[in-house]
Parts: sequence; structure tokens; C-alpha cells
Amino acid sequence: MTKLLLMSKGLEGKELQERCLALLRHDPQDARVLLIPTAMECQQADDFRVARLRKCYKQLTDIGIKIGHILELDTKSLPNGNEVKGVDMVYVCGGYTYYLLQRLRKIHFDKVIAELVNSGALYVSYSAGSILPGPDITVASLREKNNFGLRNTVGLKLTKLTIFPHYTTSWEPSVREFEMENGVEVTRLTDQQAILEVDGKAELIRTEAQLGAEEV
Repeated sequence: MTKLLLMSKGLEGKELQERCLALLRHDPQDARVLLIPTAMECQQADDFRVARLRKCYKQLTDIGIKIGHILELDTKSLPNGNEVKGVDMVYVCGGYTYYLLQRLRKIHFDKVIAELVNSGALYVSYSAGSILPGPDITVASLREKNNFGLRNTVGLKLTKLTIFPHYTTSWEPSVREFEMENGVEVTRLTDQQAILEVDGKAELIRTEAQLGAEEV
């Protein structure tokens, strides 16, 4: 069973936290998480990255995950297979989508993530991390440039959805143009929304002031 929780802003708010916990294979205090902050490695100043990384850790500990059960991916010093085997959650942070895919593919970790999710790990992500599992990441070009020499933009193919996070109505002309030029349907995701997909069936979760869910 494949399980994905795709967000724009992160694991915040009671609705998303409860949905996440319901899909974990173990109780949160026993669950193990692979945290992937790769997309923010090339982003802004060090203090900015540190602050965002701390926020990711806090989101995980807020739902009961123990600090000692969080394995942070360092693309320069890869964990061995035994360390990541059987993790309950893969949490992919935001940042630069093109860099994220380029870096993961270079170390062959894109395949590791796919194997983990296809084996039952919950894929949780926000921003760039929510574009990654789709069929292709080119939709990221609406907001960022491919400055990393990435030629193959095929995503992890864990979902058929092409997610555009942080959507507001001001982006609609650009998104429509992208759809027409590329022959794809884009799933627009605002900062108050998330997509929960289980075995290919997706529902739109409205968070904060827009609580509730509906099929996508």
C-alpha cells in the first residue's frame, strides 16, 4: 500500500497531524523517520537553513516522534541500507526541486525512496518535496530555474499527480499555460491544503480555516 501526504507548508495543524499518525505503521514513540532536507542545501544563508531544519524536526517531535528515531539524510555521507530499512516515514522538505532530484539521483537515493514507499513507508512532504513524487518535476520551472544541469526531469512516479504547491490565483495564467504547453493537468495546492493519497486514491484536505476533505 502506497501512502503519500503532500503539503505546501509542512506538517502543521491538528488535521494534518492526525492524518499522518493514522497512517504510521507503529505508534509515534516507536516510529522511525528518514528526514530528507536535501532541497534546502543550496538555499539562502546557513542560519535560514538551520531555522527551517529545526522547524522540520519540531513538526516531527510535535506528533510524538523521538529525536533519536529521526535519521537525517546527509548526501555526502550516506546511511547504510540497514539504517533506512523499515523506516515508518520518509519526510522530504522544501527548497529547490531541481537540485533535490539532481542530488538524489546522483547518489541513487531516488530509487531508495521509491523502494521504501512501495514497501509501506509513509511519504510526507512539503513544497519541493511534494513535486518530487510526481511523474515529472518540470512544473517547478514556474517558480525556479534549472541551474543544476538536470536533463532528466522524470519524478519518482509514486503518484500520477503533478503538484504545484503554494498556489494562489495570481499563478493561474502561468499554470494554465503550462498545462496547455505540456499536455498535463496540474493539481493546484494552496498553503491551506494538502493531498492525501492512499493506493492511488487521492483526497484534498483543507487545513486551518478550511477543515474537511474531498476527492481529487
